[in-house]
Amino acid sequence: MNAYVQVDVDKRNFIPEKNSNSTGGTRISLNSPLYFLKDFNVLVITEFISKEASETLNNFCRENKIGFIYSCVNGLAGFVFVDFGDLFLIHDDNGEEIKQFYVSNITKENPGIVFIDDSIDNQKLDLSHGDYVTFKEITGMTELNDTPPRPVRILSPFTFSIEDTSKFSDYICGGITEQIKVPKPVFNRSLKEAFENITQDDVGMNVYYFNSFSKFIFK
Repeated sequence: MNAYVQVDVDKRNFIPEKNSNSTGGTRISLNSPLYFLKDFNVLVITEFISKEASETLNNFCRENKIGFIYSCVNGLAGFVFVDFGDLFLIHDDNGEEIKQFYVSNITKENPGIVFIDDSIDNQKLDLSHGDYVTFKEITGMTELNDTPPRPVRILSPFTFSIEDTSKFSDYICGGITEQIKVPKPVFNRSLKEAFENITQDDVGMNVYYFNSFSKFIFK
């Protein structure tokens, strides 16, 4: 945590208790310490708890728009589960500074090809497919100047394509293209849904091994 993060310690036990009735389930009353979580933005669990309790806490967080992170390590094996609700917008997916590139040419075709000036500091494109950019200070093809962000498709370390520029003015010289970080939507599943629909792509290991490990976790 950095110096701007305020940390307080609360020793109340907010892990939901099992109902004593025959139907099972968990009990969350209005007087439960669990309700003090409504004052927070994110709940982070770093110790093993029962499957029933973790799913109940996760559902409570989803209902109250609270971020939920569950991460534990057991020897060489571990896991992390993140759920920030059905729709969560990531405004900055890597924390890196935005990038600027000098333009050397833009073609008139469909799609238009943008060339960056690699003679300046030997710069190369440090962008990915689907990133967004804007343009400014272009002489000639002024239709691109100060317009809303547009997606790019990377063609080489020095070129990328944009939309149809065949009807734009001729490019003459100059200009800067700048990366714009557009919010990206992320759709999360609940903990219960994730365990009911686990795949190898989700866990990055043998599914049988993961299922065995999860049974150990939630024994």
